[in-house]
This record gives sequence, structure tokens and C-alpha cells, in this order.
Amino acid sequence: MAKAKQVQLQIDITSDEEWEKFLQRDGLLVVDIYSEWCGPCLAMQGNLKKIKLESGGDFLHLGMARSNNVEALKRFRNKSEPTWMFIAKGQQVGLLFGSNAPELQRMIMDEMVKEKECLEGIRTRPQRLPEENSEQEQATFEKHAKIEQDRERVKVEKAQRQLKDRRIAQAKNILDTMAHLGLIIIFPHAVKKSSDILDEFLPHTGIAISKKERPQLTEEAIEDIEFLSPDKMPEACKHHLCSERALALMLTVDQEMNPGPLDETILKFAYGATKIAPGEPGTPAYSLLKSQVTKKIQEEAEAIKQQQMQAMLELDEGIDQLEEEEVEVEEEAEEEEAEEEQVAEVIDPNEFRRVSSTFSPTAITIEIEDLVEEEVVEEEVDEADLWGLWAPANDLVKSTALKYCFPLITSALILPEPEPAPAHLAIAFEVFKKHDIYKVMDEYESEILAFGFFTSDQPDEAKLIAKTKKQYEKHFTGTNYGEKLVLKVAKRKSDPILAFAQLGPTYMSSNVDTGERDCSHFFPENYEDEDAEIAPLQPRHTTFIEDTIGEDQEEMIFEGVLHGEEEEDLGDLGGEVKTYLQWKMSELISVEDEEEGEEGEGQDKATTPTTINEQAK
Repeated sequence: MAKAKQVQLQIDITSDEEWEKFLQRDGLLVVDIYSEWCGPCLAMQGNLKKIKLESGGDFLHLGMARSNNVEALKRFRNKSEPTWMFIAKGQQVGLLFGSNAPELQRMIMDEMVKEKECLEGIRTRPQRLPEENSEQEQATFEKHAKIEQDRERVKVEKAQRQLKDRRIAQAKNILDTMAHLGLIIIFPHAVKKSSDILDEFLPHTGIAISKKERPQLTEEAIEDIEFLSPDKMPEACKHHLCSERALALMLTVDQEMNPGPLDETILKFAYGATKIAPGEPGTPAYSLLKSQVTKKIQEEAEAIKQQQMQAMLELDEGIDQLEEEEVEVEEEAEEEEAEEEQVAEVIDPNEFRRVSSTFSPTAITIEIEDLVEEEVVEEEVDEADLWGLWAPANDLVKSTALKYCFPLITSALILPEPEPAPAHLAIAFEVFKKHDIYKVMDEYESEILAFGFFTSDQPDEAKLIAKTKKQYEKHFTGTNYGEKLVLKVAKRKSDPILAFAQLGPTYMSSNVDTGERDCSHFFPENYEDEDAEIAPLQPRHTTFIEDTIGEDQEEMIFEGVLHGEEEEDLGDLGGEVKTYLQWKMSELISVEDEEEGEEGEGQDKATTPTTINEQAK
């Protein structure tokens, strides 16, 4: 009978149609908004029933709305914090978060008075639909947005630190084996001329080419190579370096001739005293600049042109001589007609002139100029002169470049990729259950990614109060029964999730996506840092509880909890007092366990908290 009466007093709303029908009621509507996986706030039902029967009557209507099924309440989905919405004439007039019974009672009484004044024309009712954010929600949203920005900034900074640390570790791993080797990279446009130019500079330097490779570099590879370099390539040079295969030269250095650091020796050889690109005049790097290579091509083309013009002049002289001989033949032809015909068949002057005209100096000169001009235009860039040679600024940059230029040699030195964090969930419990939770944590130790003690089980509101069991016990003072123990549990296996679920969590992430978000709030990127912010441990509700009930009533409710009575049967404060006494029972049993000196007796008592907790559910 009691349960039937409860159903009549508090309407269950599970669809849009039921929601719209409920909004048509006159008076003040108080709706407990809950998520399907979490359920309504049962601890408050006793208080609501009393207010309805004693003060509200037909003017107060109570409802429980499942946000998963009501479109107007979609912003409350996947949340476990108790939420109370106050509605009158279809307008949202108030909103309360949390299970604070005195505050809920006060707000219901105040809103009933205000609504009666609105009906009498004394007060104007706020105009805000239930699906719209309240001022409180907007302020909370802005606060959370700021927190999210800070978390994202910390996340990015940590990712950058991890990336840098990983790249340094990788570079050092290669350096351990290849520190005695040097490297230079020749840009694609300079590959053909590099051999001749290096032959001019390498002798008597103590530097020798050990191996050659023709790598096809990518933008990602260049970004990795330059990550630890203080000097960056111009964008035009990066683009050109990726356009075709470059030439990588692995170098050895004679330490007797060059006693200084190997990489410094190669920088000075490549660029001169400046040791930076594009290099000083009279160095290999400067000689391989695009403009210098083009100039050399033009000079060589000009030399070829002069040689061919000289050949054409000599050819012209030969043609003139042949023409003189032709005249002599014509004179002889007048005397001997038979011989003239034979000579005409052997040498036809018109045909000879036609063939010789195709080799004219002018035609050849034009063709050579076209070729030179075409080659120069093909190598032209607008923004900057292309480098021809690159040398690493330090040994770490050299190691990274060796990884991409000589992959067959360095493949055995590549560090394995770090394993990504497994999918995980956030699971929160009342602190008084900590001893039962510790046992499961020990059983599935490898699946517990992080844990901590917080002021709340709401990811957006919770503040850290302790990161370890020892830290919590050390600073634990008074009856702080409202705090939560929150775990970050890997979802690789189902057994640990099921084991924790059986202990009655106050909150559990609905899926791995929500779990990732929840854990980013509970356990941010800097959670392991020693200077992570820890909130001072403050007692919650204890003053209200202890001032409200006396020893006799506490003993009566204590007995009720032990015998599994429903919260509504424990009095007006049944929900909160039940939680308080559950905590006291857990702590009392814990103290008794610690006082037992023998292991056997301790094991017998270890089962007691679970039994009482199960009875008290």
C-alpha cells in the first residue's frame, strides 16, 4: 500500500507525451530529473511526500522525469547529480542541484508562495522554457568552459613535453651507436653538381664520405628532423627538399686532423666560420646554392656555345673553299662535257648548300640559348634562393636525420611506440565503503589506472582532497562521511567492472567516451604532479545531522539501517541519516578490526562491513 501511494504522489514521466501532459497541470510542479542508468533520487522521496501531504496539497505536483526519453531535458542526460526543476504554467521558475533536503524543502515552500502571488497578479512569473538554460546553468557552463580550457592547455603542454622527451630519447638511442658519424644532405637541384664541388673541397680536410643514400623525404620527416634544431629551413627549401630524392652523405672525420667535436667540424666545413646556412662564399654550401649552380650551368653552356660557334666558322671556311673548287670544275666542264656531267653527279652544289645551311652558326646559337634559358626557368623560385646543402645543427638533430636518411642502418635502433592508454571508466563510491573497495582494488591492481578522494562524485564539481590512502587517513578529521573515493578503471576486462558495480557505486561512467571525459576532470594531465591542487578537507552535513538528531533517534535509525528498513520509514531525514550511520558503522568496524591482534579474528571481522552494507541497501 505504501508503494502504491508513493506512485500516486510522484508521477513517473518517461516520454515526451507524458512530459507535455504533466506541464498542463496548474500550481507548482517539482520534477526530479534523472538519467536512465542512475535512477531518481530515492533518498529525498520521504521528504517530498511529507511536504506534499502537509503543505502542498493539490497545488504541489511531484514528478520524476527520465531525461533519456524527454527531448526537452536532453542536457541532463548521462548525469548522476540529483536535479530538481521547478515549473509553473509551462515556465521554468527554479532549478536546484544536489540532495540537500533542507534546501529543497525551503525552495519548494518559497516557490509555492511566489506562484500564488503570480496567480494573484502581485508578482511576474519568469519567462524561461524548461529546455532553456537557467542563469545558474549558464554561470556553471562558463565556469566549466574555463576549467575545460585550462585542462586542454595542460593536456597540450603535457603532450608537447612527452613528444619532446620521446624524440630526445630516440635521438640519444641512435647517438649511442652512431655518434662517430657525420651527415650532410644535398638538395635535389644540386645533386648533379655536388660530386664535382665536393671533390674541390674535401681533399686535405680529414673528412671522407662513408656511405651514400637517396632518401625521399616528406614534410613530416623534415618536421621531426627540425624539432630539436634551433635553426629552421625556409619554407621554399623544405618544399623543394620534399619534391625529389635528395642525396644523403654519411661522413667520417679524422680526429687527428680535426680534434674538436665532430659535428662542429662538419658545420665549419659546410658553411664556413658562421656554421649556419646558406654558408659563406668559398664553401660547399654556398657553391651549391641554387643561384650558384645555375650560374655554373650558364657558364658551361656558354663555353659549349663558343666551341660550337668556332666549329661553325671553320665549317664556313671549308664551304668557301669548296665553292672555289666548284668554279674550277665549271671551267673544266666547258672543255670536257662528259667529265662535267660526272662531276655534277658526284657533287651537287645546291644540295651541299642546303645541307650546310642547316648547321649555320646562327641556328645553333639560338638552340643553345633556348636550352640554357629553359633550365634556368625550371629552377627559378620567387621567395628565396634555394639552399644546396644542409648540415645538422647538433648531434640530436643529426641522429634524427640519420633515422630518415639511412633507415636500413638505423631500423634496429628505433624505440617501440608507447602503448596508448586503455579505454576506461570513472567509478565513484561513498568513502565509508573504502575497505571493501580496497580489497577489489588489490585483486585487480593492474586495472586501476588512478584513484583519489574527492569532495563529490560529479566530475565537473569534484575537488581533490587526497591522492593516496595514507594521505587521506593522515588528514582525516571529524565525521566527513560525504566524500567520495573515485577510481579510474581500465575497461580491458569485464570482471573488475562487475566487481566494483556490486559494491553500489554512487556514479559510474555510462560508456568509454563519457569515461574519458569524466576521468579528464577527476584525473587531469597534471594529476601525478606533486604540486597538483588539493582542496582542504571540510566536514559536510555533520553539523546539520548531529544538531538535528539526538542519541535516542540515532540509535533508533541505526537499528533500522541494520534491519534493512526503507529510507522513507526512517523519518524525515532518512536518506541523509542513513548515509551518515552507514559511514559510522564502517568506521567503527574498521577500528575494531585494527585493534584485533590476531590475523584470524581480523579475517572474521573483515566480512562484517560487507554484510551490514548489503543489509543497509
